[in-house]
Amino acid sequence: MYRHVNISFCLVVMIVFNTCFLYSAHSFQQDSFIHQKPMSGIVGEDLELALTMLLDESVMNASIFFRVYGATHYEEIHMETQDRNWQGIIPGSQLSSSGLEYYIVLTTNDGGWLATPTDTPNETPHFVLIHPGKEPQVFLDTKENNLLISADILILSPEFGELVLSEELVIALSFFNAPNIDTTSVQMKIDGEDYSSQTEVSDGIISLVPGTIKPGTHRIQVQMKTKQGLIIEPIEWKFRVAKTGIDLRSEIDFDGDLSVRQSAEYLGGYSKDVSGINGKMNIGLPWVKSRNSFRITSRESEFQQSQNRFSGKIELGDYLHIHFGDFNPRLSSFLLDGKRVRGLGVDLQLPSFRFQFVQGELNRPVQWSGKVDGGYQLVANKSSINNTGRITYFMDRTGYTFRQAISAFRLSFDFKSKFLFGIHFLKAKDEISSVEKLFSHQAGLNVDTTIASLSESGIPVGEYTYSQFLDSVTVGGHSISFSDKNWGGKDPLDNLVFGFDIGSTFDNRNLKFDFSWNMSLSNKNIWDGAMTLAEMDTTLDDSLDGLIMGEIDTSSFPFDPSSFEDYIIINPYMNPLLPIDYVSFENYPIATIINMPSAAFSLRLKGNYSWNSFRIEYRQIGPEFTSLGNPYLTKNVREFFIQDRLALLDHKLFLTTSFKHQDNKILSSINDPLSTNTFSGSFNLMPGPGVPSIMVNVQSVNKNNFQEMELTEAGKPDTRENSKMVNTVMSVNFPFELKGFKQNLIINVNTVKNSDELSNKRSSGYLFMKANTKGYSVNLSTQLRLGLRTLFSVTKTELIMPTDSGDQIFSWTGLGLTANYSMRNNTINLTGGVSFFDVGTSRLYGGKLGGSYKILEQLNMGVSGNLQLSQNLISDNVWSWSTSSLILTAGYRF
Repeated sequence: MYRHVNISFCLVVMIVFNTCFLYSAHSFQQDSFIHQKPMSGIVGEDLELALTMLLDESVMNASIFFRVYGATHYEEIHMETQDRNWQGIIPGSQLSSSGLEYYIVLTTNDGGWLATPTDTPNETPHFVLIHPGKEPQVFLDTKENNLLISADILILSPEFGELVLSEELVIALSFFNAPNIDTTSVQMKIDGEDYSSQTEVSDGIISLVPGTIKPGTHRIQVQMKTKQGLIIEPIEWKFRVAKTGIDLRSEIDFDGDLSVRQSAEYLGGYSKDVSGINGKMNIGLPWVKSRNSFRITSRESEFQQSQNRFSGKIELGDYLHIHFGDFNPRLSSFLLDGKRVRGLGVDLQLPSFRFQFVQGELNRPVQWSGKVDGGYQLVANKSSINNTGRITYFMDRTGYTFRQAISAFRLSFDFKSKFLFGIHFLKAKDEISSVEKLFSHQAGLNVDTTIASLSESGIPVGEYTYSQFLDSVTVGGHSISFSDKNWGGKDPLDNLVFGFDIGSTFDNRNLKFDFSWNMSLSNKNIWDGAMTLAEMDTTLDDSLDGLIMGEIDTSSFPFDPSSFEDYIIINPYMNPLLPIDYVSFENYPIATIINMPSAAFSLRLKGNYSWNSFRIEYRQIGPEFTSLGNPYLTKNVREFFIQDRLALLDHKLFLTTSFKHQDNKILSSINDPLSTNTFSGSFNLMPGPGVPSIMVNVQSVNKNNFQEMELTEAGKPDTRENSKMVNTVMSVNFPFELKGFKQNLIINVNTVKNSDELSNKRSSGYLFMKANTKGYSVNLSTQLRLGLRTLFSVTKTELIMPTDSGDQIFSWTGLGLTANYSMRNNTINLTGGVSFFDVGTSRLYGGKLGGSYKILEQLNMGVSGNLQLSQNLISDNVWSWSTSSLILTAGYRF
């Protein structure tokens, strides 16, 4: 794979570095883009991720999927683009010292996608060490540094944001489902004032009648401990007190913000202007709230999926939430797990019952790509000429995307957490009628030399609009063959997924067991609709004998496949055509159902205690399981995962170990299955604020396809796989004070070592195509007086690539200095920075400067810009203007 690295690769690496030099030292390159993974982050500080496109892949959008290390579900954040650069920020508030896992997916206009990591991104995400930030403040008077635990506490009154009269105010909470509460430890505060002495605790209820409370917004804080002395996570919420006698219906909360952004960018000789408007608006009544947001960008185009976003949410207390516009529903990790839907969503949640419903579209219809041959296209090998010299031009449709409609629901029951049960269903289907055969007479198409050479009287070589081509065909006495279906672009899809899950909790909810089973039916081509039972008979064995595959009597089928087309279109392109192997089912019914190619299931046991948490999980996803609601799900995989995390030294030392086995040996017909064993261990010492911390993570990945090969087989490629990869990450965070200035020093080291376990059995000419990397970075953050903060960083990365002539080492070094200065009580904020990047053959010099001015409390404006110059050291030190940008922003809060 890696034989050489050219100059353009080095230049792109430099561009990426300018946007993420703070913590980066580990690069991931593909044919289409390059991404540098941050080596570490800090809780409470935003983490920026960036990648740069190497090729023009017509990327429609890019998303970051991230989660706390060890969690099950991913959160999604959309990335913003500046020409070839894509950037996204994970909020510091969502980082945890447990670590971060993430992967990035880029969606292209042709419906494909790219990802990093390349292989099974959601199963093998990138890992980033996260240093602890400032500890959360707990108002309970204690010097203990225990880890906060969660408890099932139900707020009875007042509800969050509720408007009440002062004389009717009663504060009440229920801990009926948390019997381990130490009732003597309950503390309650309103706006910081302690009301604990007036609080009553009895029969599982915490209650307080505070008396007269002045009108306005107030905050309640409740803190308590378990009987073992462990601190429970504080419960906080706000409510409002109305003036006596006021009409509650007239009380409306209204807030929001509006921001605009205009950028002028230059990259490699190309200029581009991008503008955008973002806004939020929240409206609150005593019994209902509405939360709305939108994003409008000049990148919106009819030739791709929508870049604009419109989202709304109506909340009727905690029981009913209604989503409309763009939202990211989560029903099941196999079914629909955070993918954007444009439509309607309903979430009804009662104490023992929950109903979730989603209806809308995953893709909007796109008629063409906006370029020549991007809508209409002539097919040379299907065009023909008859004996009279008349040409029949075969025309095809390209560049389109069908509207993909989706309907899904989940119904679940919770019987006091002792027994959990749910069923879920998803239907997604491409609407053929959403794409028109004749959509525009101005769309361009190309007549190439092959088509023009059919006859001297044919249409000459050149580009034509559809109307021009049609006129030329008519004048020449020729004809057009243009089918109404089975076009050369995408085939329309149909998908049905259904399943169930059960679960239970034990040991005061410290242990939780879950089991989920799912099955899918997927059709890759529904152009010709559903087939009848008679057609099904002849499709599989070419014999109209009333038997399918010579064994299954068609009369035993309870329905005709064509009568089922409202649920799933059954034809030869459905996968699987027969979900169950009837022959195998007679002898091994349970194994046959479990190993159905179109099934996916998981078993999981989670434990969460104050000093120890663990997870044991088995997952299996068949090679034919498909959910259009979760298109990035890895198929044909089964895996066993176990993880244990210990908290020692009063939760200052954390030891984590895990093991995962993964293979694709679900079907007995699989030859040379690939087995992957991953061992991980981490050591996190975090004594507390202001004290040095150290984190070490070691991961070993062994891959083996168990192939056997005779070395005497000349000319046969050696496809055996038995490799080992060891990834070591170490990060030290050292806070200190020097001459009265607060300093924070972070040192990162990252090494990736690949080895071939069959090296002594390979032929002399074999090339092991896996690169090794070494990365180092030092970051020094200084908090100076008068609101000035600086960050100085140094990075060094080496990439050792195997070639036919031996290992080739590529290295790059980067330096960066940024500063932030606030003055006039944060009314004016200035930022600036310089950077330098050297890859041996080229150097990049960059600078950036910006600032913001708070004109009013609600109104602010900002301006920023950057400039990059490149120096080519192998071309007589030629200097060139690499990139530049100017960005204007304005925001208003109300």
